[in-house]
Amino acid sequence: MSSIAAVPLAAVAITIAGWSALGAGDTGPAQSNTALSQPDVRLVEGLESVRSNTLVDWVNVADHVVTVRVIDEEPIQAASPAEASLSVGRKVTMEVSDVLWSSRSTSRPAPTVFTTSEMGWAYRSDGTLIEEALRASSRLEVGEDYVIALRWKRAECDENDYYPARWSAIGSGGILPANDGVLGRGEFEGQHHPPSSMQSVGPMLAHKLAGMPPSTLSNLLAAAESTSAPTFEGGKTTGCPSDGDQRE
Repeated sequence: MSSIAAVPLAAVAITIAGWSALGAGDTGPAQSNTALSQPDVRLVEGLESVRSNTLVDWVNVADHVVTVRVIDEEPIQAASPAEASLSVGRKVTMEVSDVLWSSRSTSRPAPTVFTTSEMGWAYRSDGTLIEEALRASSRLEVGEDYVIALRWKRAECDENDYYPARWSAIGSGGILPANDGVLGRGEFEGQHHPPSSMQSVGPMLAHKLAGMPPSTLSNLLAAAESTSAPTFEGGKTTGCPSDGDQRE
């Protein structure tokens, strides 16, 4: 894994305005009695640009709510283990299996396959790698199923970096584990639970909907729809190259 990449933190943010890494000794939640043996996971704090904790938040911000399976991941750029302070990013590819809800205000169809930049790994002081995940959200790992509230974000740029237009989860609360067709089952904060476990994992909304099939969300989201949805375009878009209308 020596070719794993270090990327600017903004490149791996979902809707995160800033990050602060926890200490090297801070890892994911303690295993439950029914959980499989887990690797250490370093959790990272973040400040979010929009609310994403309720279905009302979802319909006010998202373009689509979809069920997905993560089908691929790859590191971004190269980094030296000596660069222990740098986060290590991934390009994560997801395949959409179902569109549960679409905003009445969106003109952009839901994607069938899309790629996002996510948190990946970090170097410990001894040069070994540890998985990194955003606290209170799913890491998005290959082979796992999720429900995601998606927003099309325009291209963003600043003095040093440029991020093309892209699909992105609206926030940490906009990703729900959904393995085996059950909300609240699967991967959360990089931790995995076996199918036999009845423990619900995920953000507050996942616990509220625990045990339901993802299809249940279609009616719930329709009932939560608001006619005054705010527009969220991402970060600085003025002066960026004109690719904001490109589709993936």
